[in-house]
Amino acid sequence: MRLIIYCIFCFYGCFLFAQEKREVERRVNRGDVPAMAKGFIEEAYNTKSKLRWYYQTEGDEISFEAKLYWKDELHSVEFDTLGEIKDLEIVVEWEMIDSPARQNLETYFNGHYDKWDLDKVQIQWSGARENLKELIKTNQQSGLTKRYEIEYRGATETEDELWEGLFNADGTVLLQKRKIILGNLNNLTY
Repeated sequence: MRLIIYCIFCFYGCFLFAQEKREVERRVNRGDVPAMAKGFIEEAYNTKSKLRWYYQTEGDEISFEAKLYWKDELHSVEFDTLGEIKDLEIVVEWEMIDSPARQNLETYFNGHYDKWDLDKVQIQWSGARENLKELIKTNQQSGLTKRYEIEYRGATETEDELWEGLFNADGTVLLQKRKIILGNLNNLTY
């Protein structure tokens, strides 16, 4: 029985910790975006704020993403190819994370890396379309799932890699960890 449990843990552990993020994103015109996605953005944000649409691929998965500034925060709203909302991500400062969750995240990073440095911290919200609209308009969080998506560099004695981690709302559970693979850089900036 122990052998079976060990094999299952190893099997799923490989999926959790061996994933890579190879995301390709390119700008698209508003006309290329599914109508349901455009409708959600118009209803939820009701703004003339500068909005950029992106077509995103990651392996076989295709999505559209709207990026805009809303109330001095960068919002990124991801949709599937039919225009159904997948999630809303809001870029925040590390200090904006609730103190208990931030302490739990620091415990994770300190326990797994000799050195670590944050690149980007986002609060990820998922749930029903209407609940996400309510969050955007009034900051009402009921009926939604909150997670933290954090891009960070983690160094140990044997490796120094760029990672993306998805953590639960209290920062105690690593739900997904992917090594970020940067694409070829055609232009170098000096």
